[in-house]
Amino acid sequence: PMNNSTDVAQDEVTMTRVLHVIGEFSRVEGIARSITELVDRCPGEHHLLTAVFISGEEHFASIHVVGGTRSAFPIFRRRRVKRIVKQLNPDVVHFHGGPLVSLLIPLRVWNGPKKVASIYCWPLLPQLALVRKISWRSTFLARHVQPRIVVTTIIPSRVFESLLRLGGITTVLTPDPAVVSNLPRTNTKLVGVAGASPDKRRARLNPEHPTIVFAGRAEAIRGIDTLLDAVPLVMKRVPNLSVRLLLLASRESNAMRASIQARGLTDTVFVTTEPSVDLQDDFASASVAVFPFLFDHVTLPPALTVSEALAVGLPVVGTDVVCITAILRDGVNGRVVPVGDVNALADAITAIISAEDTWRKLSDGAIRTIATTDSWDSVAIAAVAAYGISGTLSMQTKTEMEGPPA
Repeated sequence: PMNNSTDVAQDEVTMTRVLHVIGEFSRVEGIARSITELVDRCPGEHHLLTAVFISGEEHFASIHVVGGTRSAFPIFRRRRVKRIVKQLNPDVVHFHGGPLVSLLIPLRVWNGPKKVASIYCWPLLPQLALVRKISWRSTFLARHVQPRIVVTTIIPSRVFESLLRLGGITTVLTPDPAVVSNLPRTNTKLVGVAGASPDKRRARLNPEHPTIVFAGRAEAIRGIDTLLDAVPLVMKRVPNLSVRLLLLASRESNAMRASIQARGLTDTVFVTTEPSVDLQDDFASASVAVFPFLFDHVTLPPALTVSEALAVGLPVVGTDVVCITAILRDGVNGRVVPVGDVNALADAITAIISAEDTWRKLSDGAIRTIATTDSWDSVAIAAVAAYGISGTLSMQTKTEMEGPPA
């Protein structure tokens, strides 16, 4: 049940109590999705403390919404937070966010519980050359220059590490290798986060009429123009190609349509701006997914759309940025190409959709990635070890989820 007050049941509970702390919680967002998949698998009693709550109450024993600033609500709601923590008396406090979450951990409101942090990425300001390439306007419209990103870029990482140590953090879990490298003296565990679960639907290659699909916001930083530049090069070798852009509307939507028209691709590139009813079904009807992002950390690693494509066995072509390579492995479940390299992108797409053996190898690798290497279960296993608790994880059997081979 949701609890907007500080009243907490005082019943005796023998299982481990875990309090998850996050600035905003909506089960459809990346971090919240990771949390819900974790708590559904991890033994114990899970509670949520947040400034803003939108959806997902069925996953928690109690939810405590205290309001305030999303990034720093425990600082400005200190008394209320302290009262909730005292009444809940958790065994573990699990903080979720970026490097700035380290500012909250030394506060004297958490008292004695064991503390664990999940730092999902280490965002940095984009390289100036790339910003100039797509314009400052597009960069700001995509909110890629924000105070929190400026702070993590300017402040030395050892400051964040000192705060984590001062706050008594025992373990940091992360899907981002940059977090590991920035916290060398911290017990940091690199955890593969799937972002999706195996799906019984399967993508299939249509060699006669292959389809490229892109799904995401209509933003220049996602490299849509790079894809549009690559399409004519692919069509020289694969003439019956079609491209589907499943775009979430933004202030740049009209510019994207103008780019398609200016390139003379209106008969090849089809744009949808309505939110997908079933994105994995859209992926299952395509031949390859392409995500030519220009910046690191366009989204949290791994990009959920990449994971959802892999979950139906769809090979992916992506660029060498953290939110893509957190789950995409070159030659295993897709291809990784340099940022902004139109020729490399076209070659990678062509190589996949022109050779059935290559396509099937990558498709099988995509399923294995989601089912084993980077499964949600692996996240739960890492969390259980960090919490220091015992119990049986609530895992769905992989054979049931995978279904028969395509």
